[in-house]
Amino acid sequence: MELVLVVRIKYLMEMNKYHFDSVKHVHYLNDKPLMGCSTIVNIIAKPLQWWVAEQTLKPLGWQKYNKKIDGKYKIVPDKIRLPDVDRMRLAISEMKPKVFLELLDSCYTAHNNRKEEAGEKGTERHATLEKYVKHCMKEHDGKPYKDLNETIQVFIDWAQVNIKRFLWSEVHTYSKELWTGGVADVGWEDLQGRVVAGDFKSSKDVFFSQFLQVAGYDTMLSESGGYDADGNKTFTLKRPIEAYCVAPFGQDEFDPIIMDYVEEFRSAFKSCTHIHKLNELFKKVKQSRPIKPAEEPKTGTLAELLAV
Repeated sequence: MELVLVVRIKYLMEMNKYHFDSVKHVHYLNDKPLMGCSTIVNIIAKPLQWWVAEQTLKPLGWQKYNKKIDGKYKIVPDKIRLPDVDRMRLAISEMKPKVFLELLDSCYTAHNNRKEEAGEKGTERHATLEKYVKHCMKEHDGKPYKDLNETIQVFIDWAQVNIKRFLWSEVHTYSKELWTGGVADVGWEDLQGRVVAGDFKSSKDVFFSQFLQVAGYDTMLSESGGYDADGNKTFTLKRPIEAYCVAPFGQDEFDPIIMDYVEEFRSAFKSCTHIHKLNELFKKVKQSRPIKPAEEPKTGTLAELLAV
């Protein structure tokens, strides 16, 4: 009887073998690729059009007509804005067409270059945050300790008055039901005794889709627990997650937002998963030969096509 049980457990473990390919940046379950959590929530566009416009115009000497100072927006006078614009106007008037075209090309890609720069800094900051949180867990029983580290000091100071103890850091996780995978940044018990799932961001603001991403991690951790990249189980969620936190390090004043609409966001993440799969199907059908009205479609039902 015991042998049968051992064989059964081993079989189940092999049937749910997770691993992460860091080169391809792909999560796998039983050697089949999972849908990435961040990819799924990107189906919800962030309202960045004004920021993109700002980055596009900056190389032409333009600066925003208002500026946030001490948490409040103040008007920037034209006498401050005009000199740079005038210098660029004169420079452009003397440019050869080829040089001017190159300037316009650089304006066109400016927002993406800025995003990539922020991404590189964010990767470095992520590593520093992971090191700090894991040190707290290993050496201080999860309690935040007062350290001096300029790149993450705002979080260290914030943690002193908001976090009782850290519970996890950078754990891999997945959902077999939704066929999704991801890496959950951080989790803690707050001073109210709630289990909070958190996510570190480089953005200057907090976005709706970022909370959907945390809800995805909650969904996966609740179903499967946490793992390392090789699929070894390292973490089990002992209590349900009760709140989500997004910490945007790009803000002038560090101000993480916490929300406790857990069930609503979990449901929304599942909807995002469905929309993402439908969008992928749409792109495949769009690229294939269109079916004429008189033809019978050769595809299955929508449910069959969306099934993983």
